[in-house]
Amino acid sequence: MSFIGEDGYCHIMNANPKKYDDYLVKTEEGTYEFAHYNVDGWHIQGDNKGATVRLWSNIPTTNQ
Repeated sequence: MSFIGEDGYCHIMNANPKKYDDYLVKTEEGTYEFAHYNVDGWHIQGDNKGATVRLWSNIPTTNQ
Protein backbone atom coordinates (compact mmCIF):
# COMPACT_ATOMS: atom_id res chain seq x y z
CA MET A 1 0.00 0.00 0.00
CA SER A 2 1.45 3.33 -1.05
CA PHE A 3 0.77 6.63 0.65
CA ILE A 4 2.26 8.62 -2.23
CA GLY A 5 -0.40 10.81 -3.87
CA GLU A 6 -0.87 11.51 -7.56
CA ASP A 7 1.23 14.66 -7.17
CA GLY A 8 4.16 12.55 -5.91
CA TYR A 9 4.01 13.81 -2.32
CA CYS A 10 3.36 11.83 0.85
CA HIS A 11 1.68 13.42 3.89
CA ILE A 12 3.84 13.12 7.01
CA MET A 13 0.84 11.81 8.98
CA ASN A 14 0.73 8.78 6.66
CA ALA A 15 4.43 7.91 6.56
CA ASN A 16 7.87 9.38 7.04
CA PRO A 17 10.81 8.47 4.79
CA LYS A 18 12.49 5.13 5.43
CA LYS A 19 16.00 6.58 5.22
CA TYR A 20 17.70 9.69 6.52
CA ASP A 21 18.30 11.97 3.53
CA ASP A 22 17.34 15.24 1.83
CA TYR A 23 13.83 15.64 0.40
CA LEU A 24 11.63 18.13 -1.42
CA VAL A 25 8.82 19.23 0.90
CA LYS A 26 5.67 21.34 0.90
CA THR A 27 5.18 23.30 4.12
CA GLU A 28 2.11 24.31 6.12
CA GLU A 29 2.97 27.87 5.14
CA GLY A 30 2.57 27.03 1.43
CA THR A 31 6.21 27.06 0.32
CA TYR A 32 8.32 24.42 -1.38
CA GLU A 33 11.62 23.76 0.39
CA PHE A 34 14.47 21.30 0.64
CA ALA A 35 14.58 19.56 4.00
CA HIS A 36 16.73 16.96 5.70
CA TYR A 37 15.07 14.09 7.58
CA ASN A 38 16.96 12.29 10.35
CA VAL A 39 16.48 10.74 13.78
CA ASP A 40 15.52 14.18 15.16
CA GLY A 41 12.84 14.73 12.50
CA TRP A 42 12.58 17.33 9.75
CA HIS A 43 15.04 20.21 9.33
CA ILE A 44 14.33 22.84 6.66
CA GLN A 45 17.41 23.90 4.69
CA GLY A 46 17.66 27.47 3.48
CA ASP A 47 15.99 30.71 4.58
CA ASN A 48 12.61 29.38 5.76
CA LYS A 49 13.90 27.33 8.74
CA GLY A 50 10.77 28.01 10.83
CA ALA A 51 8.44 26.33 8.34
CA THR A 52 6.51 23.17 9.25
CA VAL A 53 6.78 20.20 6.88
CA ARG A 54 3.39 18.87 5.71
CA LEU A 55 4.19 16.80 2.58
CA TRP A 56 7.43 15.23 1.36
CA SER A 57 8.78 13.71 -1.84
CA ASN A 58 12.08 12.36 -3.10
CA ILE A 59 14.11 14.96 -4.96
CA PRO A 60 13.55 14.31 -8.68
CA THR A 61 16.59 13.14 -10.65
CA THR A 62 17.37 12.72 -14.32
CA ASN A 63 19.37 10.02 -16.06
CA GLN A 64 21.90 11.75 -18.28
